Amino acid sequence: MKPTLFLSALTLAMMCVVQVHATTDPVNTEGEEKTLLQAEVMPKYNGGMEALFAYISQNVNYPEDAKKAGKEGRVLCSFIVSKTGKVTNVRIVRSCGTKSLDDEALRVVKQMPDWTPGRDNGKPVNVQYTLPVTFRLK
Repeated sequence: MKPTLFLSALTLAMMCVVQVHATTDPVNTEGEEKTLLQAEVMPKYNGGMEALFAYISQNVNYPEDAKKAGKEGRVLCSFIVSKTGKVTNVRIVRSCGTKSLDDEALRVVKQMPDWTPGRDNGKPVNVQYTLPVTFRLK
């Protein structure tokens, strides 16, 4: 495989939704429903992964200050797909070091359309996801 093809394949693989935790133990948050890190049937973005990446690329507005400063990076956003499919509890797990890029990643993820909820034991459940949002100047 040519180096450029390998890098393209590697970049594509790294852009996939990352499930950071490999356990099925629920996240215990006092006063809230259990949130699973893994479910029998994981939540799905309507239209699949290709549609998710299209949504992100079409809705991200590269901040002018970051553009002018030549800032690039990857922001890891964590969120919960609720048992109704709503995206909630959006937060940054790893910053890229540029506040305006972090803020833009949060904005886009918070505005994401509803997902098909995950299911465990035949019932809809809350599931935590981690999604990388990559900012790259052309």
